[in-house]
Amino acid sequence: MENENRELLKEAAGLISSDLQTPISMQDWDEEALVRYLTPLVRGMLDRDFNRFLQICYRIDLGEKKLKTILAEAPPETLAETLARELVARQVQKILLRRKYSGH
Repeated sequence: MENENRELLKEAAGLISSDLQTPISMQDWDEEALVRYLTPLVRGMLDRDFNRFLQICYRIDLGEKKLKTILAEAPPETLAETLARELVARQVQKILLRRKYSGH
């Protein structure tokens, strides 16, 4: 099961890497490590290229309602981490749905 989770997170990281157009290279494939890696990238986009970040959220299909809720309610000091966590969760969810319906 742990190996399956690592592969799932590795696949999710690949999708996120493609969406962010930034290579993600990690040794330890667990959710917390991936969120820690993504948090400064998300923070940078929030600070310098918010429109690009919104486009990425749209492409990932994060959901406008969820995004607005996070932006309105998350404390500023944890906003980037919360968004990074949601990006990972959404990509994992999409991968699991694809696997379920493809018979994988």
